[in-house]
Amino acid sequence: MEEFAAYAERSGVRREAVRAQVEPDQLFAEAVIRLQHGVEQARSRLAEAGIHFEDRSGSFGRNARYRWCFHFEQHQTSGPEIVIVSADIICLESQSSAAQAEVETRWTAEVFQPGQPPRFKHDSRSLLALAQVLSGDLTALIHGLLRQAETALPPAAGEPQPTDPAHAFFLHKPILCQP
Repeated sequence: MEEFAAYAERSGVRREAVRAQVEPDQLFAEAVIRLQHGVEQARSRLAEAGIHFEDRSGSFGRNARYRWCFHFEQHQTSGPEIVIVSADIICLESQSSAAQAEVETRWTAEVFQPGQPPRFKHDSRSLLALAQVLSGDLTALIHGLLRQAETALPPAAGEPQPTDPAHAFFLHKPILCQP
């Protein structure tokens, strides 16, 4: 527990808030502190790129397992439509070893009009080793997920339209995530 406390002090993250929810698994608690610190370090770069983010962490389920989750999003209007690309990074408190823990990444691309169901929606999920996420650049991971979502969007006006007529009415302007 001493290492956990020392890391939290160095990182400047409120350890009491996290510790109160993640006490049982010290390795997981340390991972959450490091993930939280990564988001804090990326805060200004994300804001400069117009990426909004929200902490959606909390306990859930009968066993009150803790879920660290951040949602990242860019949006813009294109005529009457709204175009959103978003990404989620999720780390669940493992019932097994934290050393084998995985992080779920998700991205979503949507085109819709306010008050209407999406006219276009595509998403994807993947699993990464927690150690891989902790050793990498969290900002680059977020930008990469948002770029994947943007790539899934239908072509913008003036670009070659898809050959599938069912998708020909989708228009958007690129959001262009900046790393």
